[in-house]
Amino acid sequence: MKNRLKQIIVWCMVAALLCVNCSFTSEAKTGSKVTVPKTSITSVRSRSAGQVTVRFKKSKKAGSYQIQISTDKKFKKGVKSQKVSAGKKTVTFKKLKQGKKYYVRVRVYRTVKKKKYHSAWSKVKSVKVKKKTTKKDSGQKNTGDSNKSENTTDVTDATENAGTTKDTDTTGNTGATKDTDTIGNSGTTGDTNSGGQESEDQKKEWDGTAELEKMEYEVGEEIKVHYSKQPECAGEIKEYYTYGNQGEYIDYTERYTKKNENGNVVCTSAGHTSLCIIFPETEHYKEAWIALGKVRIYNNEDPLGGFNLSGYKYGETMKKEVEDITVTNGTGSFCEWFACEGNAAWLNEHITFKVSDVTPKEYRNLMDWAGWNTSEPEIKVETYNLKGVYGETTSVTTSTTSGKIEFSGKAMSQCKLTVTAGAGVRVCRLDAYRDGVLYDTMYVAPKPYDEDGNLLDTELYTKVRRNVEAKLWTDDMSNYDKLKTLADYISTTAHYPGYQCTQKDVNPTLWDGFSVDGIALYYNMFNMPVLNRAMALRGGIITCVAIDIVCAAAEEDLRLNYLYDKATDTVAEGEGVWLAIGSASTNPGAGAHESLAYKNADGDIVYIDAQGMHANNSCEAHGCLNKVIRD
Repeated sequence: MKNRLKQIIVWCMVAALLCVNCSFTSEAKTGSKVTVPKTSITSVRSRSAGQVTVRFKKSKKAGSYQIQISTDKKFKKGVKSQKVSAGKKTVTFKKLKQGKKYYVRVRVYRTVKKKKYHSAWSKVKSVKVKKKTTKKDSGQKNTGDSNKSENTTDVTDATENAGTTKDTDTTGNTGATKDTDTIGNSGTTGDTNSGGQESEDQKKEWDGTAELEKMEYEVGEEIKVHYSKQPECAGEIKEYYTYGNQGEYIDYTERYTKKNENGNVVCTSAGHTSLCIIFPETEHYKEAWIALGKVRIYNNEDPLGGFNLSGYKYGETMKKEVEDITVTNGTGSFCEWFACEGNAAWLNEHITFKVSDVTPKEYRNLMDWAGWNTSEPEIKVETYNLKGVYGETTSVTTSTTSGKIEFSGKAMSQCKLTVTAGAGVRVCRLDAYRDGVLYDTMYVAPKPYDEDGNLLDTELYTKVRRNVEAKLWTDDMSNYDKLKTLADYISTTAHYPGYQCTQKDVNPTLWDGFSVDGIALYYNMFNMPVLNRAMALRGGIITCVAIDIVCAAAEEDLRLNYLYDKATDTVAEGEGVWLAIGSASTNPGAGAHESLAYKNADGDIVYIDAQGMHANNSCEAHGCLNKVIRD
């Protein structure tokens, strides 16, 4: 029995050691060192009875923070702990023992590969918790229980205060009855501390109100505050962040406002920000922090403005976007936005808009051939101020002198542009004019769908393909002959992107038919795979994916089976086709090259390729114009 008891005790000790080890061995198991930088406490204050507020420095790599407070300097007993997210740098402990001295420390937590690591504890700071003021207390001598240095000093080292004794009245006037309080304490008969200063518990909260003259400003305007009663001293206006439900400030900034040479706060840039006013601690009043609200600042002097677009990528040389539209009775609509640093009134006064149909000539010919509605686009403009908040990311996009676009400025108001056009209008140009002078331009390619969500380009592409087949195929052709004839047609009429045959200076004929406004080829401006295949059948631009057209003709028009099963890597019996890609294609060195494999009824396999021409001359020189089927 004794031996059994010894075994149980040993196993318990081992288990305890393992448990201890588990909380500290995650770093060792990884085989690499994880660095977690320390943080430090910037202030410890007790401004309310039974409460302590701790501020600490942010750590760049922090995932969270742990803050501990204890009546024990070594944190062995009476410990309270809070864990907060990385975005915070302030925490408040409540329901603490009033008049008791507390010690505070903080450390950083970081998670790497689902394992948690923490830094060493910060240097310990101390604070005495404020007592609730009573009438009896207000008439008592300041013996040190309301020690201001421990209640209000921002940072106090615990090591420095270890031997601190209570303050005493240096005047020695223990029986004084003269009242020295001049604000709000007319009934006080107790002594004051040295120099006539009130203790922290005797100081009052400022009971006035402060509010802004207005909530909307312009750059250069001075911010003015109205008071319900004149404060004892001037307050300082600040911008600030808030977080959580407690309204605690994170940080002060000077992003949108600054003090001028006269010491007045003026608006310096457009944006949304939150303001507060801070009154410093005085002889009779505690420090006060009053929120003034969120304000909007507009730049109506010379505001930046421009079209905003979600699909913009830095480095592009023009503003362009593809917009899905639902076509009803031949027309559809889309929305774009023009943003500005000024307010809505400035926009309405200075900015006007125009929309134009700039569909490339060959694309327009295709739409007319298909019978699509090509009625001119119309534009509707709605203007309004943006209700943003501090830290919003909405920005104005503007063109640079080099032709590239960059993000700059703050969107304070915007125009919603609703454009309605026929389904055959495939590029709309939006122009913004500032006081009658062209200011910004954006190109939008509508992508049409029917009311059931079907892409209309799919039907168009099929119609074009079958029209070409009707002109190329004859009844005496075998299936292979038909597929090869279609592939050869594409390869002698379409153009491979990037070759000189697609350059403006070499082939102006192609640019005349396939470019948008003469500035860029539609193929390069907008990602429209299905429409690209339709245009490839009319002398357009396409790579080796043109063989997809031939494959679609085999399956949909010749009713041939698709024989390859990718899951089993097998080819079925009988006549049919499949796409051979990369190493299985006719160009195994090109990983993305596509070929069409055709197997006849006898089991013989042949490969077919189709792609745009690798030509370095004009359409007139390589002779595609006479071969293109447009009727």
